Amino acid sequence: MQTIIAERDKLKAQLNVLKANTQVTVDRRPLGATIAGAPGVQPVAVLTLAAQLTPSEHEALRKAISPEYLEERSFREGSHGEIVNYQGRTIFEVGFARAIRKILGD
Repeated sequence: MQTIIAERDKLKAQLNVLKANTQVTVDRRPLGATIAGAPGVQPVAVLTLAAQLTPSEHEALRKAISPEYLEERSFREGSHGEIVNYQGRTIFEVGFARAIRKILGD
């Protein structure tokens, strides 16, 4: 029994030595990030708005402002990026479609 306890203590000591000498670095910067920095300043990850979207989110936004999709619902895009229905009532305010295009990078 004493040999088992001694072996356990020896293994714990070895484990503690390994833990003390181990350093793990995890890079959690998102994919698609560009690194920007000035001399003497720590670099910063910069993301475009489109890089923060999943493919399904990207496609959903693109579809929301597509002429075909709007036409199916009797909507249209106004001259200032607003979405209006067949009666001319504003569904989404001025700049809506333009803002989505900026986010998508179109």
